[in-house]
Amino acid sequence: MSDDSNRKYFIAMLEKALTAASDPRVDLRQSVSELQQQLWFATGAITKGARSERAPGHDVPLNDAMLCWTGGEKAAVLLHPDRTGASYAYGSSVGACFSNWREKDTIGQQLQLMIDAWHIVAFYDVPAETVHRALLVIPEYRSMLAGDCLPEAYRHERE
Repeated sequence: MSDDSNRKYFIAMLEKALTAASDPRVDLRQSVSELQQQLWFATGAITKGARSERAPGHDVPLNDAMLCWTGGEKAAVLLHPDRTGASYAYGSSVGACFSNWREKDTIGQQLQLMIDAWHIVAFYDVPAETVHRALLVIPEYRSMLAGDCLPEAYRHERE
């Protein structure tokens, strides 16, 4: 997008947000979240349809892993700190974005990760398979899985 196109798009999005803000039937949190995501897409900070799954070899260390999700929809593991703005596409996050995360040892982080993953599935209606696929980019997560639960792409790690 050219600079002029970006400016026009931003103005249109801001006008949309202001219109939505004056309508009492509109959920402002949802509207702002959608606007923020659209602006990030427009600037190229994140790409539409970006997937949280990375190819083997593109891992996110547990110590730097931020599990992000949007209720009932999607989950991703991103590096923290998020220097790309990719986390703005999600409503919530846990993990390395919490101030006490790095105070925990690896086992403490693994335990907290599993508790957080369970909460996301049980209370935020994100499908377990979606959370599992997102977590596969964390080597310490993969190390906790039984061999038959590990996708083929990562089985070489056990050989």
